[in-house]
Amino acid sequence: MSAKQASPLTGVIILAGFIAIGMTVLFTVRGKLQAQDQEAHAGHHPSWATAHAASHAVVEIVVPPRTAQPAFESVPRPGAKVRTLREFYSRRAYAGAPPIIPHAVEDDGVINDDCLSCHQDGGYVPEYNAYTPVTPHPEMGNCRQCHVEQIVEGLFVATEWIQPALPKRGQQSIPGGPLQIPHPLQFRENCLACHAGPQAVVEIRSSHPERENCLQCHVVDQNVPPFKSLIDTRMELADVEK
Repeated sequence: MSAKQASPLTGVIILAGFIAIGMTVLFTVRGKLQAQDQEAHAGHHPSWATAHAASHAVVEIVVPPRTAQPAFESVPRPGAKVRTLREFYSRRAYAGAPPIIPHAVEDDGVINDDCLSCHQDGGYVPEYNAYTPVTPHPEMGNCRQCHVEQIVEGLFVATEWIQPALPKRGQQSIPGGPLQIPHPLQFRENCLACHAGPQAVVEIRSSHPERENCLQCHVVDQNVPPFKSLIDTRMELADVEK
């Protein structure tokens, strides 16, 4: 083969070599620039590097074990006094009124702390062999603005004042539906304070206190008549135990 015949092939080989070298340099420079950009971005936004790594990591979901017996499912001790609906209403001037204080209190000027020391969390009281009712509104600090001791059992004078009707229990919007709430929610937003635990009134104690979002299923009954005669209300109260 002559020199003139070999020159085109040699030129092609040399050109291919230059192209390969150029591509290698190009990819090397591009990789370095990308690395520098990522480092700079992570420096200004530290969470970027963490999020990028976390997006490629395996996430393990750990479900904490449920306690064997939550506080609101505690069983009353044998022989302890059980609150009834009749007793519940007997300590109120009318349905929905603040309950009276059924025990002696001391005027020591520390009203709030004295009340909440027992009625914020409840618990068993050996002196009364009963469980302390839990207040649904512990944030209302001046307890004795509404709750007072009972001075006398009868009325000072005769009255024709009409009492509100007792809440009608067991109402449902549809057959088999969740029970409606037969009372307003003002100051009674914490349902479990009255409807769960050994201190709850036995007739209205919830069978499923672990489902904490009560208002997801239970709604306030808007069709309860606001007032009834005093005689009708007392007749209903007499039928509570039946």
